[in-house]
Formats: sequence, C-alpha cells, structure tokens
Amino acid sequence: MGKLRFKGQDKTKKRRNDSGEEKDTQGQQKKRKETDSSGQESKPILRLDGWGTAVTKRDFKGPCMIVANKTDPVVVAAGLDEKLYVSGELDIVPEDGVPSAGAKDEHSNSSKKNPIHYTEPITIKQVFSFVPISDRQKSLLDHSASDKFALRTRDGRYLSSTGLLARAVGPQEVFSIHETTDEPQEDREGPWWTIECEGKQLAFQKSDSDSQLDPVFIESVSDRAPGTIDRFVIRVHMSNTVAGSEMLLNNSQQAREDDISNVVRRLYQETQGALVIDKDLIARLKKAQKIGNLNEQIIEEKAKYLTRW
Repeated sequence: MGKLRFKGQDKTKKRRNDSGEEKDTQGQQKKRKETDSSGQESKPILRLDGWGTAVTKRDFKGPCMIVANKTDPVVVAAGLDEKLYVSGELDIVPEDGVPSAGAKDEHSNSSKKNPIHYTEPITIKQVFSFVPISDRQKSLLDHSASDKFALRTRDGRYLSSTGLLARAVGPQEVFSIHETTDEPQEDREGPWWTIECEGKQLAFQKSDSDSQLDPVFIESVSDRAPGTIDRFVIRVHMSNTVAGSEMLLNNSQQAREDDISNVVRRLYQETQGALVIDKDLIARLKKAQKIGNLNEQIIEEKAKYLTRW
C-alpha cells in the first residue's frame, strides 16, 4: 500500500445542491494507481482524507454528521440562533465503486450504495464532534469507557434534547446511540442508528406550514406524525473509522522516523486507537516539526489520551 496522504492536495469532486445540479470543485477522495520501484503498477489505494459511514460504535470519534434519507440526503445542522435545523445542501462525492473505509459487506453492496453514503459537509454548521461521557473513572484509552456522548458544535455549543443548542453539558445533552435491528435486510444499507436522550428520540418531521423538515425530539408513539424519520446514518472522518485506522497501521511504505505519517501511526498505536486524526492534529505536528519541538508535541498529544476522567 502506498504512503498515507492527508487532505490538502488538488483533486476533483462533484457538488450537488438542493436543486440537484452538480458542479466541479476540489476535494474528491478517489482510488488512484501508483508504480513501484520496478515500474510495476502497484495496488490502488483508498485515500483517508474524506468521510465514511460509521459501522460500529468504535467509529464514533472526532467530527461527525447526522444524515437521513437514502436518495435525497438531509443533515442536522446548527443555526446561529442556537436552534437546530435540517439542511439539504450537501456534497455528494461518488467513489466510482470504491468502498468507503467504513464499508461492511454484510450491510450492503458498496457498488450500489445510495447517495447518503457519499455525503460530505459544505459548512461547519453540519458538523458535530463526539465527546465521550463516562460515569466511571476510566482512562480515555479504554474503549469501554463510554457508550454515551455529547455532540459539540465547532463554536462550543452542544446538541440538546430541548431542541436548542446548550452552552454546557447536562443530562439533556447526553445521548445514547443505538444500531437499529428491525429494518428489513433489503432496506438496511446502513447501519442505521437511533439517537436517544432520557426517553426522547431525535427525529425529523414535516412542519405544519409546509413540507420543510424540522428536527424534533419525540417521546412516544403518539408524537410520531406520518412520515417521521427517526433512523440516521452517521458519517465520520475515514481516518477515524476502525477500517481506516487499520489501513493506516498496515501502510507498508518505509518512512523516516520523523515523517508525519509515521508519527501519526505511532501515536495511534500508543493510544490504542483512541487518537482522533484530523487536520488540526497534522497542523500541530507539522508546526512542532518545523521549530524542532516534535518530540515534545508527541508527548503532549499522547498525554491527552492518558488523562483520567
């Protein structure tokens, strides 16, 4: 497998707006071919700088999107007025038959996936970050430390079951995310998840005035209007999926000890997979490398995951 590559290089992708129009932009994750030192064509590689569908709770790390509707995807977004809304403006990034880093054969045939599995955000309003919540004193390195999460916006607000964005985490901001098991196999193309808090469940319902979808939290069957959407696909950074992390660890190309890809790989191993790999991490490591403080920065990054709750 070729050298791990991070976001920031020129590439091409299609953007679809609400009217269904497509236009070229930059940033497509794609499969490409390389040649080895003997001139032979090497195996195609899958880039890890895009988004993939979460297929296990262990994929719940770092930035995420909460997406619904298979063929005409919509996503939960955070408004400037501290309210939630449903956005249909998304990037649709076809992968030309290449399975996403989080793909699982038992869920679907990757070559026939619906657009929901190729969505990427076009604004930070559509992105939340997982914040693991634990009732026990456990190391962040322990994957069993939490099965509950707060969902934080880029500006430090939190998704709340009140339907608003909260400034701090309380009981109404702690969510359990469960994989659904009652979907007919032919309709799954998932997995699909429910997002719950204190007996309430996140859902999309049409507003009374028009066909616009609104995010709501429903408590019972009587609250469930016709056409209610309460199952979601969770999109995460490919580099933070279990499958994407395995690709990182299995990267066989030799690298210098201080190569950033190699540093990230070592950090991932030493934090037992808890490391969140994103552009901010790469920027911090590159800056430290430039000024000669790489070893100190590595210690600082690792310490974040050795901290106890």
